[in-house]
Amino acid sequence: MRWGAFSLVMVCAGCAFDGASTHGSTSAGATAVGSSGTGGHFSYTSSSSNSSSSSGTTTGGSSSSSSGASSTSSSSSGSTSGSSTGTTGIVDEDQDGLDDAWETQVASDYLPFVSLSTSEDCGTPSGFAVRVFPHPQDPSRPPRYLEIRYDHLYQVDCGTAGHPGDDENFAITVDTTLPAPEGIMVIAAISHRNTACEHDSWCVQQSWSSSPCSGYATCDVGSNGFPVVYVSKDKHGDYATTNGCTFGCDFGSCELNPTPDRPLIVNVGEPGHPLVNDLTTQGFINAANGWTDTTLYDYDPWGSQTFGGAGTVSADLTDAALDTPICQ
Repeated sequence: MRWGAFSLVMVCAGCAFDGASTHGSTSAGATAVGSSGTGGHFSYTSSSSNSSSSSGTTTGGSSSSSSGASSTSSSSSGSTSGSSTGTTGIVDEDQDGLDDAWETQVASDYLPFVSLSTSEDCGTPSGFAVRVFPHPQDPSRPPRYLEIRYDHLYQVDCGTAGHPGDDENFAITVDTTLPAPEGIMVIAAISHRNTACEHDSWCVQQSWSSSPCSGYATCDVGSNGFPVVYVSKDKHGDYATTNGCTFGCDFGSCELNPTPDRPLIVNVGEPGHPLVNDLTTQGFINAANGWTDTTLYDYDPWGSQTFGGAGTVSADLTDAALDTPICQ
Protein backbone atom coordinates (compact mmCIF):
# COMPACT_ATOMS: atom_id res chain seq x y z
CA MET A 1 0.00 0.00 0.00
CA ARG A 2 1.04 3.65 -0.19
CA TRP A 3 0.89 6.59 2.16
CA GLY A 4 0.97 9.59 -0.16
CA ALA A 5 4.33 9.49 -1.93
CA PHE A 6 5.69 6.76 0.33
CA SER A 7 5.67 3.23 -1.07
CA LEU A 8 4.64 0.55 1.44
CA VAL A 9 5.32 -3.13 1.67
CA MET A 10 2.98 -4.25 4.44
CA VAL A 11 3.04 -7.23 6.68
CA CYS A 12 0.56 -9.94 6.02
CA ALA A 13 -1.61 -11.60 8.55
CA GLY A 14 -2.25 -15.25 8.01
CA CYS A 15 -5.38 -17.21 7.64
CA ALA A 16 -6.13 -19.08 10.84
CA PHE A 17 -8.04 -22.14 9.68
CA ASP A 18 -9.89 -22.66 12.95
CA GLY A 19 -12.50 -25.35 12.58
CA ALA A 20 -13.25 -27.59 9.65
CA SER A 21 -14.10 -24.94 7.12
CA THR A 22 -12.78 -23.30 3.99
CA HIS A 23 -13.67 -19.94 2.54
CA GLY A 24 -14.62 -19.19 -1.03
CA SER A 25 -13.83 -21.32 -4.04
CA THR A 26 -10.56 -22.13 -5.69
CA SER A 27 -9.41 -21.90 -9.25
CA ALA A 28 -6.86 -24.22 -10.80
CA GLY A 29 -4.07 -24.44 -8.24
CA ALA A 30 -5.67 -22.40 -5.50
CA THR A 31 -5.54 -24.27 -2.23
CA ALA A 32 -8.16 -24.21 0.48
CA VAL A 33 -6.98 -26.25 3.43
CA GLY A 34 -9.14 -27.01 6.43
CA SER A 35 -7.70 -27.48 9.89
CA SER A 36 -8.93 -28.77 13.19
CA GLY A 37 -7.74 -25.52 14.77
CA THR A 38 -5.62 -27.45 17.24
CA GLY A 39 -2.67 -28.10 14.98
CA GLY A 40 -0.66 -31.28 14.99
CA HIS A 41 2.71 -32.94 14.96
CA PHE A 42 4.20 -33.18 11.49
CA SER A 43 5.97 -36.49 10.91
CA TYR A 44 7.95 -37.49 7.85
CA THR A 45 7.13 -40.74 6.11
CA SER A 46 8.21 -42.23 2.80
CA SER A 47 5.50 -40.53 0.78
CA SER A 48 3.06 -37.63 0.92
CA SER A 49 -0.27 -38.28 2.61
CA ASN A 50 -3.14 -36.02 1.63
CA SER A 51 -6.22 -37.98 2.68
CA SER A 52 -8.90 -36.61 4.95
CA SER A 53 -10.14 -38.44 8.01
CA SER A 54 -13.54 -38.87 9.55
CA SER A 55 -12.96 -35.79 11.68
CA GLY A 56 -14.97 -33.65 9.28
CA THR A 57 -11.98 -31.61 8.16
CA THR A 58 -12.63 -30.33 4.64
CA THR A 59 -10.49 -29.11 1.77
CA GLY A 60 -10.98 -27.02 -1.31
CA GLY A 61 -10.39 -30.10 -3.43
CA SER A 62 -8.04 -33.03 -3.75
CA SER A 63 -6.31 -32.37 -7.04
CA SER A 64 -3.14 -30.42 -7.68
CA SER A 65 -2.51 -28.10 -10.59
CA SER A 66 0.27 -28.45 -13.10
CA SER A 67 2.09 -25.70 -11.26
CA GLY A 68 2.42 -27.80 -8.16
CA ALA A 69 -0.07 -25.85 -6.03
CA SER A 70 -2.17 -28.42 -4.25
CA SER A 71 -4.92 -29.10 -1.75
CA THR A 72 -4.48 -31.21 1.36
CA SER A 73 -6.38 -32.05 4.50
CA SER A 74 -5.42 -32.94 8.04
CA SER A 75 -6.36 -36.03 9.98
CA SER A 76 -8.31 -36.04 13.23
CA SER A 77 -5.04 -35.77 15.14
CA GLY A 78 -3.76 -32.93 12.98
CA SER A 79 -0.81 -34.99 11.74
CA THR A 80 0.46 -34.61 8.21
CA SER A 81 3.03 -36.70 6.41
CA GLY A 82 6.00 -35.40 4.46
CA SER A 83 9.17 -37.17 3.44
CA SER A 84 11.87 -39.12 5.24
CA THR A 85 14.59 -37.71 3.02
CA GLY A 86 13.08 -34.63 1.43
CA THR A 87 13.96 -36.00 -2.01
CA THR A 88 12.31 -39.43 -2.38
CA GLY A 89 8.65 -40.28 -2.95
CA ILE A 90 7.39 -36.70 -2.74
CA VAL A 91 6.22 -33.91 -5.02
CA ASP A 92 8.78 -31.12 -4.65
CA GLU A 93 8.42 -28.85 -7.66
CA ASP A 94 9.84 -25.84 -5.82
CA GLN A 95 13.00 -27.88 -5.06
CA ASP A 96 13.39 -26.98 -1.39
CA GLY A 97 13.42 -30.59 -0.18
CA LEU A 98 9.86 -30.50 1.19
CA ASP A 99 6.68 -31.99 -0.21
CA ASP A 100 4.67 -29.14 -1.73
CA ALA A 101 1.27 -30.26 -0.41
CA TRP A 102 2.80 -30.86 3.03
CA GLU A 103 4.12 -27.29 3.01
CA THR A 104 0.62 -25.98 2.40
CA GLN A 105 -0.80 -28.01 5.27
CA VAL A 106 1.94 -26.77 7.61
CA ALA A 107 1.16 -23.16 6.65
CA SER A 108 -2.50 -23.80 7.43
CA ASP A 109 -2.08 -25.64 10.71
CA TYR A 110 0.52 -23.28 12.22
CA LEU A 111 -1.13 -20.08 11.04
CA PRO A 112 -1.34 -17.57 13.92
CA PHE A 113 -4.61 -15.96 15.03
CA VAL A 114 -5.12 -13.12 12.57
CA SER A 115 -7.14 -10.39 14.27
CA LEU A 116 -8.92 -7.89 12.03
CA SER A 117 -10.61 -4.89 13.56
CA THR A 118 -14.25 -5.61 14.41
CA SER A 119 -15.09 -2.44 12.44
CA GLU A 120 -12.92 -3.34 9.41
CA ASP A 121 -14.47 -1.99 6.18
CA CYS A 122 -12.47 -3.77 3.46
CA GLY A 123 -11.12 -7.04 4.85
CA THR A 124 -12.63 -9.07 2.03
CA PRO A 125 -12.01 -10.33 -0.54
CA SER A 126 -8.52 -11.43 0.38
CA GLY A 127 -6.20 -14.43 0.36
CA PHE A 128 -2.73 -15.59 1.35
CA ALA A 129 0.31 -16.24 -0.80
CA VAL A 130 2.65 -18.34 1.36
CA ARG A 131 6.23 -19.52 1.19
CA VAL A 132 7.39 -22.45 3.38
CA PHE A 133 11.06 -23.44 3.49
CA PRO A 134 13.67 -25.09 5.74
CA HIS A 135 14.89 -22.61 8.34
CA PRO A 136 18.27 -21.20 7.21
CA GLN A 137 19.74 -21.91 10.68
CA ASP A 138 18.74 -25.59 10.58
CA PRO A 139 21.17 -27.74 8.53
CA SER A 140 19.37 -31.02 9.26
CA ARG A 141 17.44 -32.80 6.49
CA PRO A 142 14.60 -33.25 6.77
CA PRO A 143 14.55 -30.04 8.81
CA ARG A 144 13.09 -29.77 12.27
CA TYR A 145 12.58 -26.02 11.94
CA LEU A 146 10.79 -24.12 9.19
CA GLU A 147 10.35 -20.48 8.31
CA ILE A 148 6.95 -19.54 6.90
CA ARG A 149 6.12 -16.26 5.14
CA TYR A 150 2.47 -15.22 4.88
CA ASP A 151 1.59 -12.44 2.42
CA HIS A 152 -2.00 -11.29 2.87
CA LEU A 153 -3.41 -9.79 -0.31
CA TYR A 154 -6.50 -7.57 -0.17
CA GLN A 155 -8.50 -6.13 -3.04
CA VAL A 156 -8.32 -2.61 -1.61
CA ASP A 157 -6.84 -0.41 1.10
CA CYS A 158 -9.79 1.75 2.10
CA GLY A 159 -8.05 3.78 4.79
CA THR A 160 -6.40 7.19 4.57
CA ALA A 161 -4.66 7.60 1.18
CA GLY A 162 -6.22 4.32 0.09
CA HIS A 163 -5.59 2.52 -3.20
CA PRO A 164 -6.44 -0.65 -5.14
CA GLY A 165 -4.55 -3.76 -4.00
CA ASP A 166 -2.85 -4.23 -0.66
CA ASP A 167 -0.08 -6.60 0.46
CA GLU A 168 0.63 -7.28 4.13
CA ASN A 169 3.08 -9.90 5.37
CA PHE A 170 4.52 -11.55 8.46
CA ALA A 171 6.73 -14.53 9.23
CA ILE A 172 7.03 -17.28 11.84
CA THR A 173 9.50 -19.94 12.95
CA VAL A 174 7.98 -23.39 13.44
CA ASP A 175 9.29 -26.40 15.39
CA THR A 176 7.66 -29.24 13.47
CA THR A 177 8.21 -31.74 16.29
CA LEU A 178 5.51 -29.95 18.29
CA PRO A 179 1.85 -29.46 17.44
CA ALA A 180 0.38 -26.04 16.84
CA PRO A 181 0.16 -23.70 18.55
CA GLU A 182 3.07 -24.88 20.76
CA GLY A 183 5.35 -25.27 17.75
CA ILE A 184 5.03 -21.59 16.77
CA MET A 185 8.15 -20.00 18.27
CA VAL A 186 8.22 -16.38 17.18
CA ILE A 187 6.32 -13.92 14.98
CA ALA A 188 7.90 -11.05 13.03
CA ALA A 189 5.78 -8.32 11.45
CA ILE A 190 6.70 -5.14 9.61
CA SER A 191 3.96 -2.64 8.92
CA HIS A 192 4.25 -0.08 6.13
CA ARG A 193 7.66 -1.32 4.97
CA ASN A 194 10.09 1.24 3.51
CA THR A 195 7.97 4.26 4.42
CA ALA A 196 7.96 6.91 7.10
CA CYS A 197 5.26 4.82 8.79
CA GLU A 198 7.27 1.60 9.00
CA HIS A 199 7.14 -0.21 12.33
CA ASP A 200 8.82 -3.54 13.14
CA SER A 201 7.36 -5.74 15.86
CA TRP A 202 8.23 -9.14 17.28
CA CYS A 203 6.71 -11.48 19.80
CA VAL A 204 7.61 -14.87 21.21
CA GLN A 205 5.42 -17.51 22.77
CA GLN A 206 6.11 -17.68 26.49
CA SER A 207 7.48 -21.23 26.34
CA TRP A 208 10.16 -20.10 23.85
CA SER A 209 11.34 -16.94 25.62
CA SER A 210 15.00 -18.01 25.82
CA SER A 211 17.92 -16.54 23.89
CA PRO A 212 17.98 -15.23 21.19
CA CYS A 213 14.31 -14.37 21.71
CA SER A 214 14.42 -13.37 25.38
CA GLY A 215 14.11 -9.68 24.56
CA TYR A 216 10.88 -10.03 22.61
CA ALA A 217 7.44 -9.26 23.98
CA THR A 218 5.26 -12.24 24.83
CA CYS A 219 2.64 -12.91 22.15
CA ASP A 220 -0.99 -12.32 22.99
CA VAL A 221 -3.27 -15.33 22.62
CA GLY A 222 -6.50 -15.54 20.63
CA SER A 223 -9.68 -17.42 21.39
CA ASN A 224 -8.35 -20.57 19.70
CA GLY A 225 -5.17 -20.58 21.79
CA PHE A 226 -2.92 -19.38 18.96
CA PRO A 227 -0.59 -16.35 19.14
CA VAL A 228 -2.07 -13.19 17.65
CA VAL A 229 -1.13 -11.05 14.66
CA TYR A 230 -3.02 -7.74 14.87
CA VAL A 231 -4.24 -6.02 11.68
CA SER A 232 -4.95 -2.29 11.67
CA LYS A 233 -8.38 -1.11 10.59
CA ASP A 234 -8.71 -0.51 6.81
CA LYS A 235 -4.93 0.08 6.30
CA HIS A 236 -4.10 -3.56 7.18
CA GLY A 237 -0.72 -2.94 8.81
CA ASP A 238 0.37 -6.05 10.73
CA TYR A 239 1.66 -6.01 14.30
CA ALA A 240 2.95 -8.70 16.64
CA THR A 241 1.85 -6.54 19.60
CA THR A 242 -0.77 -3.83 20.09
CA ASN A 243 1.87 -1.38 21.29
CA GLY A 244 3.21 -0.81 17.79
CA CYS A 245 -0.25 -0.15 16.43
CA THR A 246 -0.68 2.87 18.68
CA PHE A 247 1.80 4.98 16.73
CA GLY A 248 0.65 7.62 14.23
CA CYS A 249 -0.11 5.95 10.92
CA ASP A 250 -2.56 3.34 12.18
CA PHE A 251 -4.11 5.45 14.93
CA GLY A 252 -4.32 2.68 17.53
CA SER A 253 -6.86 0.77 15.46
CA CYS A 254 -5.74 -2.78 16.38
CA GLU A 255 -7.93 -4.93 18.60
CA LEU A 256 -8.41 -8.55 19.56
CA ASN A 257 -11.25 -9.90 17.46
CA PRO A 258 -13.11 -12.86 18.99
CA THR A 259 -12.85 -14.69 15.64
CA PRO A 260 -9.70 -15.14 13.51
CA ASP A 261 -9.59 -14.17 9.84
CA ARG A 262 -9.40 -17.27 7.59
CA PRO A 263 -8.97 -16.60 3.85
CA LEU A 264 -7.71 -19.05 1.23
CA ILE A 265 -4.04 -20.06 1.12
CA VAL A 266 -1.90 -20.65 -1.97
CA ASN A 267 1.63 -22.06 -1.69
CA VAL A 268 3.56 -20.08 -4.32
CA GLY A 269 6.84 -22.02 -4.03
CA GLU A 270 10.39 -20.69 -4.02
CA PRO A 271 12.27 -17.97 -5.92
CA GLY A 272 13.61 -19.55 -9.11
CA HIS A 273 11.29 -22.54 -8.69
CA PRO A 274 7.75 -21.11 -8.46
CA LEU A 275 4.63 -23.19 -8.03
CA VAL A 276 2.38 -20.29 -9.06
CA ASN A 277 2.85 -17.54 -11.65
CA ASP A 278 -0.75 -16.37 -11.95
CA LEU A 279 -2.93 -15.79 -8.89
CA THR A 280 -6.08 -15.74 -11.02
CA THR A 281 -5.79 -19.02 -12.93
CA GLN A 282 -3.76 -20.73 -10.19
CA GLY A 283 -5.00 -18.89 -7.14
CA PHE A 284 -7.82 -16.94 -5.50
CA ILE A 285 -7.88 -13.56 -7.29
CA ASN A 286 -10.93 -14.18 -9.46
CA ALA A 287 -14.65 -13.48 -9.66
CA ALA A 288 -15.55 -16.79 -8.02
CA ASN A 289 -13.89 -15.53 -4.82
CA GLY A 290 -15.46 -12.06 -4.96
CA TRP A 291 -12.62 -10.13 -6.63
CA THR A 292 -14.13 -7.47 -8.88
CA ASP A 293 -11.09 -5.29 -9.65
CA THR A 294 -9.81 -6.91 -12.83
CA THR A 295 -6.65 -4.76 -12.80
CA LEU A 296 -5.40 -7.12 -10.09
CA TYR A 297 -6.08 -10.25 -12.15
CA ASP A 298 -3.27 -12.49 -13.48
CA TYR A 299 -0.80 -11.19 -10.89
CA ASP A 300 2.53 -13.05 -10.76
CA PRO A 301 3.67 -13.28 -7.11
CA TRP A 302 7.26 -13.80 -8.26
CA GLY A 303 7.25 -10.94 -10.76
CA SER A 304 8.62 -7.44 -10.26
CA GLN A 305 5.35 -5.56 -10.61
CA THR A 306 3.56 -3.95 -7.68
CA PHE A 307 0.25 -5.33 -6.48
CA GLY A 308 -2.05 -2.52 -7.58
CA GLY A 309 -1.02 0.61 -5.70
CA ALA A 310 0.76 -1.41 -2.99
CA GLY A 311 4.09 -3.22 -2.71
CA THR A 312 5.68 -6.15 -4.53
CA VAL A 313 4.83 -9.64 -3.31
CA SER A 314 8.12 -11.18 -4.44
CA ALA A 315 9.95 -8.64 -2.26
CA ASP A 316 7.73 -9.52 0.70
CA LEU A 317 8.46 -13.22 0.37
CA THR A 318 12.24 -12.71 0.29
CA ASP A 319 12.69 -9.73 2.65
CA ALA A 320 15.63 -10.47 4.97
CA ALA A 321 14.19 -8.07 7.55
CA LEU A 322 11.47 -10.66 8.23
CA ASP A 323 13.86 -13.54 8.91
CA THR A 324 12.81 -15.15 12.18
CA PRO A 325 15.26 -16.85 14.60
CA ILE A 326 15.18 -20.28 16.19
CA CYS A 327 14.38 -19.53 19.85
CA GLN A 328 16.60 -22.00 21.69
